[in-house]
Amino acid sequence: MARFDLGWPLSGIHASAVSALILGVLALAAGEPVWMPFNATTHAIHGPEAADVQALDLLHTGLGGTIHVLACFFWSGIAVLMIRMIGLTRAGAAWLAGLATAILAGVVDYGLLPARLSPGWELILPWWAVGLGFVAMGVGIALGLNVAAMIDRREMTEAELHQGSSLSVTASRHPAERSLALERLRRPRHDLLDRRGDGNKQRGDPPNDERSDI
Repeated sequence: MARFDLGWPLSGIHASAVSALILGVLALAAGEPVWMPFNATTHAIHGPEAADVQALDLLHTGLGGTIHVLACFFWSGIAVLMIRMIGLTRAGAAWLAGLATAILAGVVDYGLLPARLSPGWELILPWWAVGLGFVAMGVGIALGLNVAAMIDRREMTEAELHQGSSLSVTASRHPAERSLALERLRRPRHDLLDRRGDGNKQRGDPPNDERSDI
């Protein structure tokens, strides 16, 4: 399961890119410029006349593109929360969440919200193309979630490998330290032996030659 701080931006970016690409191709197939879906989106501000503006400008194309990206990020956040709340961990969870979010977005945009707040794609595209636009957004969300999950798994694997290598190094050090300590016990240091000898002499023990005369 991808982290929210990783899954949300990646799914939002992919959803924006894939849906914009598909909508642009559909607009070309309908004989319109590729940016017309963005221009049509600004009908919420400029009115239905926005769908007749074919110019590439900031007031229509730039504003419509910004609204489109924000909407994709909003629905991507819904998809990530859906996965985390339901606890979907299967391999196809990202695709299920992406397509379910696309259906939910279509129902909300064209079934619950006022017509003035719809994406406006229906003003230049047939309804089946509008549906494909939502499907493209869902596919982009799923792709982004899958990429986020792969990055998350790779980071976890690297962390586990690093932890395992640290444990193995620590374990390899312990036997060496124990063997070194045993070796020191078996072979006392010469300076300690010399100190012990000096101590015996200081306590008044006669030299070896005197004791032999006695």
